[in-house]
Amino acid sequence: MDSLDIFIRLVNRSCNRLNKAIRVVLRKFYNGQVDNCMKPYFTNTYLFCLHKDEKDPTKLHPISIPTAM
Repeated sequence: MDSLDIFIRLVNRSCNRLNKAIRVVLRKFYNGQVDNCMKPYFTNTYLFCLHKDEKDPTKLHPISIPTAM
């Protein structure tokens, strides 16, 4: 589970206090005012590699998939 999964679970809860906090976070994100301690939760990236050559497992092609909002 990554931070995006956690965020989705939080958004799906019906709690007024939590919803207000989420709006504050999203407003900061939208305005470019995200605190440094929060940035990793909005900038995750999955890195995996594909083999370029089936006979040589050291030849890899890295691919990065962002999960950032």
